[in-house]
Amino acid sequence: MTRREWIAVAGAAPLLRGQSAQVTPVAIAKCSSYDEDVTARLSTLFDQLGGIGRLVGGKTVTIKLNLTGSPALRFQGKAPALTHYTHPKLAGAAA
Repeated sequence: MTRREWIAVAGAAPLLRGQSAQVTPVAIAKCSSYDEDVTARLSTLFDQLGGIGRLVGGKTVTIKLNLTGSPALRFQGKAPALTHYTHPKLAGAAA
């Protein structure tokens, strides 16, 4: 069984027991470049989720950024910030 198949089966398990699946809001946006206003785009996404305060109000929140790997490491010729770790502009916008 592949990981993808296991996730599909695990996700369907509540339905098999007659339970309804919990619906949570999701927001997705495309940023063609980090030259765009990433902070404004992220703010819009949080608004689409019902506001960041509703999600984290009264809670201690930790954000784990994926900043692994050497800056010289390339994936398909592209820099790490474009392929597999969080771009510094997104980290700043989230903060």
